[in-house]
Amino acid sequence: MHMLLKTTLGACALLALSACERAEQAAQGLVEKAEQAVVEQARESLGETLDQINQTVDQAQASADQLLDRPAPPAAAEKPAEPAAVPAPAVTQEL
Repeated sequence: MHMLLKTTLGACALLALSACERAEQAAQGLVEKAEQAVVEQARESLGETLDQINQTVDQAQASADQLLDRPAPPAAAEKPAEPAAVPAPAVTQEL
């Protein structure tokens, strides 16, 4: 009976460790997904901010041109159809 108790306790310990490892893997997966969501949100926010800055600069340039009696540059030639995507930062390793 004593041997059966040791074997049962050992099996329970292995099951508990296995469950802990699975829980840790699931938590790590959630952390990675959260990090990706934060990076994507930051990129979107940065893109929106840059668009607003570009609009403000364009308005300031138009106002300056108007004050200086310069003709406004053609709008279609300067503005791209879609803003360029923000590239992901490069990952480097030091040896």
